[in-house]
Amino acid sequence: MKKTLIIIFTLLITNQAQADGTKIATTTTSWTSPCNGTAELLIVGGGGGGGSFAGGGGGAGGLIYTTNHSISSKNYDITVGNGGAGGGTVNNSGSDGQNSIFDTVTANGGGGGGIGGAGGGTNGYGHNGASGGGGGGYEGGSTANGGTGTNGQGYAGGYSSGSATYYGAGGGGGAGGIGENGSGSGGGAGGIGVANALSGTNLTYSTGGAGGSAFGGGVSDKNPNTGNGGDGTSVSLNVRGGNGGSGIVIIKYACSTSTNGTTSISTSTAPSNDINIQYLVGLGTMGVILLIFDLFRRMNSGLTK
Repeated sequence: MKKTLIIIFTLLITNQAQADGTKIATTTTSWTSPCNGTAELLIVGGGGGGGSFAGGGGGAGGLIYTTNHSISSKNYDITVGNGGAGGGTVNNSGSDGQNSIFDTVTANGGGGGGIGGAGGGTNGYGHNGASGGGGGGYEGGSTANGGTGTNGQGYAGGYSSGSATYYGAGGGGGAGGIGENGSGSGGGAGGIGVANALSGTNLTYSTGGAGGSAFGGGVSDKNPNTGNGGDGTSVSLNVRGGNGGSGIVIIKYACSTSTNGTTSISTSTAPSNDINIQYLVGLGTMGVILLIFDLFRRMNSGLTK
């Protein structure tokens, strides 16, 4: 009897963006396709980090989904982009997210959120990316522009409030819409993400980060494997912006993998670069191969998403 084989590749990484804004990394592994086929792909880049001191929200990582990508029986390099680090403690922009790549398809990283309190000029502008970072707030009467997005991957970030007495920063752009402009003392919301169920669960990816505001404290880092942009912080010194979420690569295609009732794909050798492989086997007439490449954070207390 033939079997349906689902393979899930999980990347582990020890250098996720840190609180001090350092150690942004991209992880690449190698995978050999056992057969030719036409695949569904979901490629998501890393989200940009949020700015500090009424900083702009980070732009979401690019999202590319296709149902007809040709796969050959050969070796592929697969890159999963990490999220950008949030801006440091005083007046720092967020770092850009990193690209995720499979074959000829590249989902760009999101742009970092702009610096708050830059005092005009381009310093407070959100960074360009797959989705643009939001413009930094508290600009002394100037408006900081949001970064531009990449056609087919995401949208622009929002502008900051232009009043000298107002603090609101722009939200980062998302894969499904632009980031909102800052208004008064409040930051703009991040652009909406896009839902996709290729992993087997309907999840929303690539949502822009919220812009910083006049009030509030620190922000939480975005979950790995989402491509979400990090939030900008309020006007509080020594509070960094939120880190963006890392990206993900999912590949699913039908492949005849059975010979005399047994699978012909080896399940004994894992690729290098800290990768776990989970094999799920079920009944079927064609082997459906589902590969999920993502980034997890290794914590002192264990491995957590």
